[in-house]
Amino acid sequence: NGSRYVRARKGGGARGGRSRHQPPAMSSSVRDHATYCVPQFTLMFAFTMPIALLGALADDPVLQLDNSSINAALAAGSLMRAFGKAVNGVTVDVVGVRPFLTALLLAPVAAAGCLSGANGQTSLVLVFGALAFCNSGAWLAGCKIIEGRFRREDWASCFSVLATCSRLGSMVARMGLGGLLAVLRWQSIALGSAPVLFLSWAFTTRVLLRENLGSVRGHLNVSDSDLDDMKVVHKKSGGDEGDSAESSESRAIRIKRMLGNRGLQLQACIVASASCLMALENMCPLLLKDLTSLGNAEIGMLATFFPAGVLCGVLATPQIYARLSTPRNKLAMELLLQLLTLLAIIMLGWLSSLGPNVVHPAFFLACLATAAFGIALNYYIKPGMHTLEFGEDCATASSILDGSGMVAAVLFQLTASSIFGDGGSWAQVLAIAALCVLVMATCTVLLFLERNATGVLKMHQGGDIASPWALGRKARVALPVGALAVVCALRVAQTHLVMPSGLATRGGAAHGR
Repeated sequence: NGSRYVRARKGGGARGGRSRHQPPAMSSSVRDHATYCVPQFTLMFAFTMPIALLGALADDPVLQLDNSSINAALAAGSLMRAFGKAVNGVTVDVVGVRPFLTALLLAPVAAAGCLSGANGQTSLVLVFGALAFCNSGAWLAGCKIIEGRFRREDWASCFSVLATCSRLGSMVARMGLGGLLAVLRWQSIALGSAPVLFLSWAFTTRVLLRENLGSVRGHLNVSDSDLDDMKVVHKKSGGDEGDSAESSESRAIRIKRMLGNRGLQLQACIVASASCLMALENMCPLLLKDLTSLGNAEIGMLATFFPAGVLCGVLATPQIYARLSTPRNKLAMELLLQLLTLLAIIMLGWLSSLGPNVVHPAFFLACLATAAFGIALNYYIKPGMHTLEFGEDCATASSILDGSGMVAAVLFQLTASSIFGDGGSWAQVLAIAALCVLVMATCTVLLFLERNATGVLKMHQGGDIASPWALGRKARVALPVGALAVVCALRVAQTHLVMPSGLATRGGAAHGR
């Protein structure tokens, strides 16, 4: 990616006594990988737990939930994830990985106990919010562990493993807890999850994190030319303790300049669009419940098709993407995957317009898995690699991208909640999802034009990074064409994806909700 960062020891203030240009001598053992894998798996499992139980929660007469209230709870969870991204990115830098994960892994234990005694929408919103806030810090902690324990050449594979653990945590929660619904009440399942989460907390904090990661984190410095390239000051986090005001100002300047980075802005738009599509994962149980005649246990297990599609994409697409030699070929692969997602969502919208219990569930599952496969690269791998270009500030850059994605997911879920509240249909929600794919494709092309026309990591005489709006004829043509494509897509979605009159205006009506 053109980065020229070097691992070096800051004179007089380095820890560990490493010589300049020498990477830290750390073993990439199974324990090192488990240090970031176990927390990610645990927190994703905890976050997915109430989602896997959504079918049973919706059927519980005590809770009195409908599509609108459930989507409001999902939106509250996404909002807390966005808030958590903003807070946890700085927190893990200040307090260190071990204290951060000690508190973060313990909170879901209490949340699981509260879920077992939930008696209304308010309780559900509080549990969703708490679990979402904890889940938001898992990826950021993983970034810091990878940055501190692994060499640069291993980072790509580490991010692939981290994403795989995230998907596995979601799938295990959906399949395992969904299967338990056949023999247990949802209250018993939630209560039984608490000791499992506690054991994971004990294993992570007492075994995997016995040594303080703070002593091995501050090893990355950059050259003066890199500071000019990125317009971001990368200050060593474990070095000499200077004036606190100067340190605070330096961090504020770095964040301000990262926010002004045009490449990061475009990547944030791509992540925002992909996050809206990933929000469909939380809606899968409701979609299958509204449009099929499956039971709660079957819905809980079959809803894993979406995270399974994402997992397949995480495992397969990076291997192919890395073998492509030219930026044009990589762009073609990204657009091809986005086209695959768009076609799957359009097909899903058309199938949903046929009404409940008309189409075999296998067709819905195939469309969901295909759409999930297509967005995996743009949601996990590319943003993760982009944040590594910011060196030691990779967690902050990751929190910026993830925060923009969470805000977009909140808006998407609030819009879905409003649509269902007004008597709308699943086809209308999926039309908005199709529009998000087109926005993602437009931003992908603009990011390609910027990186290949100006080189986002190349030095410029002015010391500034060129804007994508100043790339010449290609950008001036791409912008109106992209805007026209979005308008046309919206028109097509309104014409072909809106449910015909006479059918149930909301899928949940067939189930009396």
